[in-house]
Amino acid sequence: MEDKYDSRKKRYVEAWNTIYFDSEEPINLSCQEYDELGFDFTMNEMFDCAFRTYHRGIEAGHKELIPILGALYEQTGNLEYAYRCYLEAALINNQNGLKNLSRMYKKGIYVQKDEKKAKKLNMLSKKTIMKKR
Repeated sequence: MEDKYDSRKKRYVEAWNTIYFDSEEPINLSCQEYDELGFDFTMNEMFDCAFRTYHRGIEAGHKELIPILGALYEQTGNLEYAYRCYLEAALINNQNGLKNLSRMYKKGIYVQKDEKKAKKLNMLSKKTIMKKR
């Protein structure tokens, strides 16, 4: 009998291979597992694989990955797509999307600097925290 850790590890390795070889095979991972896999690819500077991982996770319904994908776009210098991801996440009241969008407006990253929008988005992110409690 295979223990729980081994089956998780096997599924993770299969997912890694699916992403790495750009296969269309279905992947059955949790949101956290998609994030861990994307993080592993990012840390190894395998950005194409990291992008594919986060996109596949979002397509699988894990909307919490949208601002993480935005951060990856921002890290790799694609500010337009970072903005789009943060905006999409903010529209579904994702706290990280709201915070990152606020930061972009506060610092004038990709968008025109706008302190009022930044403050409003920051307040919305705090309200999102309060609703979760």
